[in-house]
Amino acid sequence: EKILVALNCVLNTGRPPRMFSVPDDPTADVPVSLEKYIDQGVWVISTIYTYLAYTGDWSILDEVCGYIEAGEDEIWTSAKRSEEKDTVLEHMLRIMNFLFSNIDNEYGTGCVRVLFGDWNDAVDGLGHTKDEGKEFGSGVTVMATLQFYQGLREMSEILGILGGYDELIEKYAAAAKAIEAGLDKHAVDVNAAGERKIVHGWGDKIGYKVGSWCDPDGASRYSLTSNSFWAITKFLTRDPSLKDSIMNCMDAVSSKYGLKTFDVAFPKDAEGVGRITNIVPGTYENSCAYAHGSLFGTMAMFEMGESERAWEEIIKTAVITHDNCTMTSFVMPNSYCENAEYGMDGESMGDWHTGSGAVLVKETIRYGFGIYPTTAGLRIQLPKYFPATKGEIILPVKNSWVTLRYEDKNQGERTVSIVGADSYTEEFDELM
Repeated sequence: EKILVALNCVLNTGRPPRMFSVPDDPTADVPVSLEKYIDQGVWVISTIYTYLAYTGDWSILDEVCGYIEAGEDEIWTSAKRSEEKDTVLEHMLRIMNFLFSNIDNEYGTGCVRVLFGDWNDAVDGLGHTKDEGKEFGSGVTVMATLQFYQGLREMSEILGILGGYDELIEKYAAAAKAIEAGLDKHAVDVNAAGERKIVHGWGDKIGYKVGSWCDPDGASRYSLTSNSFWAITKFLTRDPSLKDSIMNCMDAVSSKYGLKTFDVAFPKDAEGVGRITNIVPGTYENSCAYAHGSLFGTMAMFEMGESERAWEEIIKTAVITHDNCTMTSFVMPNSYCENAEYGMDGESMGDWHTGSGAVLVKETIRYGFGIYPTTAGLRIQLPKYFPATKGEIILPVKNSWVTLRYEDKNQGERTVSIVGADSYTEEFDELM
């Protein structure tokens, strides 16, 4: 139901709004925020794919939804309901087309332009351009590009199961190849010593990079989110040797409150990065432990087999592990501020259950217990390290209740027993 509510508020161009309010009258105009952040669409694709994997409810793709309409220059407005309606699947395809329309073809990187920003809202300078008559330049976000790369794979999987979309699947495969080439060439920054670093993104005309060995302010800086999604989206499997570079980033951004967005704060005079320079260092996105960003980093650690380290950082991110939490202890905060000059040491700017809390729940299920539904079935892959001697989780997957119980019996090796499985093979033993 909530997915349908959200899809009914997608612009007819295929761009989801940054924010919207749901009016009581389903025919009334929709109050929206239409700042052109690029990342809304990639989250929609990921959400619906996850829904299909968990529920097996493919009928959702046939549900009919509407659109909203607004002028290109409108920001805070009430968008009118469009007369146009089509299915959830068509909404997904239109969202993909919107993302395609924002690929950087001008400079041949094949990557997604940042526009007004991505998840790191305040790093909006990458989207700027000095060219007259242009709203945005060719600056790229590595994080959203990787999310789009994953979306291409997920949509191809969905369309392959439905059948009849061979031409579109080929288009998606070509776009994924272009992203691979673009990120390999531009997103991996190499210094004089041959050390590599995954950058946050780059500005117009590939004129400068952020999260590189030498940012516009002269600083060498690590970006948490781009490194995290390099692993989360499995882009790392193409060159596993980059794991060391990603772990170097994780070490650099680690703090007593979890993983920071950047290891080095942006000063007020830093050029080309945007309004993040107006944020006090050590708060919000400017070198702060921004909680659901921290959890992106721990997801990446799980993906790379660093499960014990991941749990260490998760525990530091959980609000109940700190004596000086300044928000409600049963809700995840949005951040933990640290700035000695202003006497900040762990204060939180606000509760952020929808971001931090949801990511923590998702991560505990998918990575902590290793329960990972796919469209084809269910993968269970408990990580090497588990932070307790016993654990149990019960949740529904595809109309079945799945119960996973873990117990450390000090036997020196892990054994697996399956109750209620339809089949059991020697191949399964070898797999585990």
